[in-house]
Amino acid sequence: MEALRDTEDRHPLGSPSVEPIGSGGSYRTDAVHPRRIEPLIREDHAESLIEAALRFAIFNDAVSTVLVGYSTLDHLEYAARSINKGPLSRAALKRLAALQNTFVGEAR
Repeated sequence: MEALRDTEDRHPLGSPSVEPIGSGGSYRTDAVHPRRIEPLIREDHAESLIEAALRFAIFNDAVSTVLVGYSTLDHLEYAARSINKGPLSRAALKRLAALQNTFVGEAR
């Protein structure tokens, strides 16, 4: 989630290194990919990438558990407000799938 904060600076409580848990080959890659799905926000499918990620994960039948990391009470409250908005719309999920398809075949 830290990569979704629109900065490549690590939060003071964030993991000092992405390897081996990151999805990309570097923290920079993990920070750049979420920016490529920002059209979801510009098109008003969600308020932020963090909200979109939470709403996608929590209401996905293939996901049994969503772990929410937070370092302040505000982060926890934001996560709760986001989840209370319910699942992403079908239009948002369709748009997300189209955006994710642009990542296919890229080197990590």
